[in-house]
Amino acid sequence: MRPLGLAVGAVVGLDEALDSEHVRERGMVVTIDTGEGPLRLVGNPIKFGDGAQEYRPPPRLHEHTQELLDG
Repeated sequence: MRPLGLAVGAVVGLDEALDSEHVRERGMVVTIDTGEGPLRLVGNPIKFGDGAQEYRPPPRLHEHTQELLDG
């Protein structure tokens, strides 16, 4: 395909892609602490200068159900 002028590259699995040097340098995978232990998340791909991004655990199943039903 390269001789035809097409951009080509290797296809890698998700685990390999998320463990790449580029992903680590960009901080694209973050680990947060939860009550059940550490949780790896895909970080925000949009970066603004040196501003730190805040990450929180996702809501638990039915955590906000009553608030929504009451609201």
